[in-house]
Amino acid sequence: MFITRGNYQGDTIVKYQLLELYQPLLGYEAIALWIYLKHCINNNLNMSFKEIYQKLQMSETTGTIAFKLLLKYQLIKQEKDKLVLLEPMSSNQFIKFVKDNENIDIETKKRFFTLVESYLEPKEEVLLGSGETPAIENSDEITVIQREDELVARFIKECKFHPTKQLRQLFDDWFYHIKDFRLLEELLIRTKNKIETDGIKGCPSKYADKIVKEWLLMGIKTYEDLNKKDQAFKQNWEVYRMVEKELNKGYDTLTPEEKNMINLWLKGDKTLEALSPTLIQETIKLIIRHGFYKGKGSPTVAFVNKIINKLQRAKVKSISEVEQYLLPKTNNKETLEKKTFTHEHSKSDLEEAIRRKTLLSYGLNGEGNS
Repeated sequence: MFITRGNYQGDTIVKYQLLELYQPLLGYEAIALWIYLKHCINNNLNMSFKEIYQKLQMSETTGTIAFKLLLKYQLIKQEKDKLVLLEPMSSNQFIKFVKDNENIDIETKKRFFTLVESYLEPKEEVLLGSGETPAIENSDEITVIQREDELVARFIKECKFHPTKQLRQLFDDWFYHIKDFRLLEELLIRTKNKIETDGIKGCPSKYADKIVKEWLLMGIKTYEDLNKKDQAFKQNWEVYRMVEKELNKGYDTLTPEEKNMINLWLKGDKTLEALSPTLIQETIKLIIRHGFYKGKGSPTVAFVNKIINKLQRAKVKSISEVEQYLLPKTNNKETLEKKTFTHEHSKSDLEEAIRRKTLLSYGLNGEGNS
């Protein structure tokens, strides 16, 4: 393995980005190694890495780590049996490289963009051996970092968060998953409201993190996503209360399993048709009115669920269709008469009974006499 020779002559010159952008991320050992490798190329020096590490007063372990960092940040490139020394990227290119690189952890990115924020303040550009002048004013990345820092400060001040290293990591996770600042503002508002109404033991950040995790589980990553979920939750909540009232249950006594059943009434699935809240209410009233439930007290949610699932499979759309599906056909007069039981006798029956009794009292047999 050897280092390719470049077309360099004279002094070893490095770009300012190497010192002001790369060095804070890679550390001085990696940058010192890159500069010495370039010095070797410029002066046609043939040295092994072991000799270079000794020259730089590095241990072999430190030197190996520095070498891997140069590979990671694309300051050297390995090609078969040789290494190619690469020039630092422009400021714009390096900022984009760090932002898009998934192998760089969130905390490192955060430190880097905080550094870039101060680095990009208006100043006269003085380059070391390069005529390049990067134009990166008003970078979007800097604006994002500033807004994130403002939110962090507000959470600490308004929600009484305890500033710790763990809290910093918590914020980094939130900012990594949620890019919509309106949603982050809503998180702050909900955390404040919780503190004011109920109070929270310990650091309120645990409560806020619980909200974030619930949002992510529900696929909420934008303020619009949250609005849609809130509207659906409000509708479900109103239906829960309606079901409790119709079935004579206490307030907020539905179990999670019962709520899931009701959710399926509203949403439906591949085999079950979604029903409107009004149709659900009218169906429950019909079930109670016609005595479908033979147990004690009011029907249970599970009992109602079986009937509603049948209606969903039948794809009913209105209460008239529900009645046609659930209630027996009663238009046939003869059927009604057969099924109807009464203690009343017809007038002719009574008259015949009186006649027979009268005849028997006189010792006469009623048969054959009219």
